[in-house]
Amino acid sequence: MFTSLDRVDWALLHQQKRALLTVLDGLERNSPAADALWGLVHLLDALQDDAVEAGRWAFPDEPGSLGSPERPICKRYYVEDDDGRHHGPFSDYEEAASTADAIHGRIIAQEVEQQSVSLETGDEGGGA
Repeated sequence: MFTSLDRVDWALLHQQKRALLTVLDGLERNSPAADALWGLVHLLDALQDDAVEAGRWAFPDEPGSLGSPERPICKRYYVEDDDGRHHGPFSDYEEAASTADAIHGRIIAQEVEQQSVSLETGDEGGGA
């Protein structure tokens, strides 16, 4: 996906799409305005599907999906330098930002299952 999508609030986008669907309910089905808005809805659907596939977000009413109570998410951060090397992971955004400032890099955020990887040990299952 595009790097600009790293900063998307997926839950808010989902709410906004639902509001757009409510607006569409009040419009004449084949009007030019409805046609334009349906195009946006289809774009949002495609973005949401890609976000789900990439593990960045889950539809809120799907049990067992990433982000649901059964599979809580956390963020980890990497910093990419000018040569494309990744530094991290960092569990704290401020630490990642400090590193990014020091090397003039960019921050990459990744949402992962809360207990899938321990940042301290790198072990699967959270380490013990």
